[in-house]
Amino acid sequence: MENTNVSSTEYEESEHEETEHEEPGKSPTHAKHARAIDLKPQKRIEGLDIARGFALLGMITVHLIPWDIEIGVSVFHDLFSGRAAALFALLAGISLALITGGSTPHTGKKLRRDRIAVVTRGLILLIFGLALNSLTPGDISILPYYGVFFLVGSLLIGLHTRTLAVLTGILIVAGPAVVHMALWVEGFDSVRSSTLPEFFTSPLNTVFSLLFIGFYPAATWITFVACGIALGRIDVQDLSVQIKLMFFGGLTAVCSALASEVIVYHFGVLDRIIEATPWEYSDIMFALDYGGETVPGYSWWWLMVDNPHNNTPFSLLDAGGSAVFMVGLSLLASRVLAKELSPIAAAGSMTFTLYTAHLLALKIDHSELQIMWVCINITVAIVFAYFWKKHIGQGPLERLISSASKSTARAVVPRV
Repeated sequence: MENTNVSSTEYEESEHEETEHEEPGKSPTHAKHARAIDLKPQKRIEGLDIARGFALLGMITVHLIPWDIEIGVSVFHDLFSGRAAALFALLAGISLALITGGSTPHTGKKLRRDRIAVVTRGLILLIFGLALNSLTPGDISILPYYGVFFLVGSLLIGLHTRTLAVLTGILIVAGPAVVHMALWVEGFDSVRSSTLPEFFTSPLNTVFSLLFIGFYPAATWITFVACGIALGRIDVQDLSVQIKLMFFGGLTAVCSALASEVIVYHFGVLDRIIEATPWEYSDIMFALDYGGETVPGYSWWWLMVDNPHNNTPFSLLDAGGSAVFMVGLSLLASRVLAKELSPIAAAGSMTFTLYTAHLLALKIDHSELQIMWVCINITVAIVFAYFWKKHIGQGPLERLISSASKSTARAVVPRV
């Protein structure tokens, strides 16, 4: 069984620090040998890269696959919308746990250095994402929000596993409530795709949108990150753990969806929603059937709904449970299908690069291609990642962000 403290960041292998102090009774030669061992790169957890690869392919599919309101959304939207992004956020949390000690969390100077590296990574993702949105206006990108997730996550990496589990439970209820109340605040407009110029011209509105009323508001989506950090503190490579992840993740997703369905349609909640919401009946039913954004703030009863990106307790449980299930399934699959799934794992090892390329490719007119364009995007991403990883290694953007975060951490918290 491989050590849980395996390098598996969201974008690249983590920094393995030198031992800071010699052990009592050990010679300097022994200490130097120990430091040399500490510096040896550790193998990535293939199953997590597989899960990350599927999350990337799911997001590409949702962005590109056509759907018709008249006949309902496609099966791909039903499967991946909201869930692929939640899987990304959950994996980010797992990665944060692994690069900060795994089952034996770093403390003291190592933890301070970890925090600087994570904050640096978050700031780069935030600025890069806002700048990229300036080139692709109108397209919804998770990158700026992802940067915020890392900034907030830097405050969580020092917490104990039980504390993180309790916090996750609190956030499932409190996060949607905060977002719901934020909708009542006047003077702020929800920006689905914030840009760098908007950040400078309307900084408060941009920050408020990223935290509370945007497409992936940190107030609710940090739930997945906190859950991921908690999962990363246990031995996810243990077979029994992987089976439990699948069972309890799947059970949570199914039960939350069923509970929401029963409450809304069989306990009078639908009537209360219709009565409180000044919309046409068809618009209300569209929001209930398809979701796609935060539920309106006209009534607290909207928080009983479960649809993609609704930012309700039930939607968090549904998407989060599905993400946990997928992590368990991917880890299990890596035991028996590692070779067959290696191209997916390669794509999962450089999601920053591939997601950026995907956003830029969205500007290409593909109205005449549609399904073919989806296949082209996925094929190019997998083939590029497979050969790049095989012949070069770390993805190009992954290498840049890794170097920047490590250099900053070393400069701010130098070794002794």
